Amino acid sequence: MIQRHPGSLNLPLCLLLAAPAFVFALGWLAPGLGAACCVLLAAALGLASRQAAPGRPVDRPFLGLCLGLGLGVTVLSGTGHFFFQTFDWTIRDAVLVDLVGRDWPVGYLHKEEPHLLRAPLGMYLLPAAAGKLAGLRVAEFTLLAQNALLTALCLYGLGRHGASRREQGAIVAGALLFAGLDVVAMLGGVLTGETRLLHPDGALRLEYSGQMTLLLWTPHHALPGFAVAAAWLGWRRGEDDCSAPALISALGLLWSPLATMGSLLLVAYAMVWARAERTLRARQLAAPALAAIALLPVAFYLSRDTGELAIGLRSDPPFLFLYPGLILVDVAPAMLFLWQTRDRTDRRALWDYWLCLLPMLLFHFFTIGHDFARRAIIPIATLVAVGFAQRLQRQWDKGLGRDTRWILPVALLCLMNPLIEIGRNLVERAEPLQTCNLLEAWQNGPLQAETLALYLAQESAFSAYPWLFRARTQQLATLTPRSCWRKGRLIYFDMPWREPVAP
Repeated sequence: MIQRHPGSLNLPLCLLLAAPAFVFALGWLAPGLGAACCVLLAAALGLASRQAAPGRPVDRPFLGLCLGLGLGVTVLSGTGHFFFQTFDWTIRDAVLVDLVGRDWPVGYLHKEEPHLLRAPLGMYLLPAAAGKLAGLRVAEFTLLAQNALLTALCLYGLGRHGASRREQGAIVAGALLFAGLDVVAMLGGVLTGETRLLHPDGALRLEYSGQMTLLLWTPHHALPGFAVAAAWLGWRRGEDDCSAPALISALGLLWSPLATMGSLLLVAYAMVWARAERTLRARQLAAPALAAIALLPVAFYLSRDTGELAIGLRSDPPFLFLYPGLILVDVAPAMLFLWQTRDRTDRRALWDYWLCLLPMLLFHFFTIGHDFARRAIIPIATLVAVGFAQRLQRQWDKGLGRDTRWILPVALLCLMNPLIEIGRNLVERAEPLQTCNLLEAWQNGPLQAETLALYLAQESAFSAYPWLFRARTQQLATLTPRSCWRKGRLIYFDMPWREPVAP
């Protein structure tokens, strides 16, 4: 029998992930539709709250540890500008500045045509709303508090999968530090002069990002993916029904549609098992169904004017040449260890294993933009990280055998990846928040070779649906010549797939 309990903290996770959807409904959608979506979303959260019953209490010491780690990692990522930020943040800072300083929806004059901001805005909207009331600095600190709390809740949810305090600690460490052997590929690049010792992920030109890399570079993708993995593990333990990962997956859409796509595999898997075990009830689907209906306008918004984004299958010779290296570096070590240490008496555990392995083998064959595989794999890779850390702790406690002892030097090499990421952010100089708009940040930054279709869509793609979207009320933002960052700020490592241009 399923014993739901507040110890999973799924409801606070849902509230944090859902808050931007309320802001979006009120700020982007036509008034009547926006109000209807808010009602549906509130009903979904209300049903989820009613389904949660008292049970074992929150583990307060463990939650306190997770809160400290969440705050530490978020501050280290450069949120709040106390530490160095990776260059992706030059664009994210500009999005936050525009959302705080301009009316919604935000418009730009790009290629002599009016465009609107069209991007996964989940991470920004609650801080931007606070910033509109109290200023840009308040928006920064709201972003820091939001991401720190979400990180902590995700770590807590993942760590609760451990059967002992030692296992819980190991799982949290794995959720933060798990990575592939990218450092080996990076060191090869250093020896040949093709890259520098500052960012292991991507040295092979294909990657599944390490956990710390995700948190420092792309928390808006990482956090909803971590949350779905935590909810799925709660279902796997029998503490929650299959509606928990389904609801959190839906609520993550405005944060990261790519991570949501990957999480649908976990949701479908949970539904199939629940159906096979005859534990699936219609009422369990009510909350995720209401949330999905409420978020349909979000899905429509994110799909506007995406024609410039590459979508399809990959079979080009450079990819096929690099793919075996990706498997050896980012997939084989962890999955081989998990196979060696599997429970041979648990048939369901074998299905869990294939649920993780097959997407890791196949996702890079699909293209949506340039980030599908790296972001869609996040919830699944997080399950691998949890399983790897838990199994390693159990094997260590009972003594590693000859057939599994090889994992120790491999794990130490993998640990170099997050340590390098952390070291870079500690050593490189922090800079204050710049006030460049999105166009200026793009033009003056390292992403100018990318298409702005990642963030902008033609205004006509929205104005054709006046019953759905609000009309722009403010003059278009334009590109003006200005310096956004100190010279050389952005060129701190060579990216083999791009030619960054210093401002």
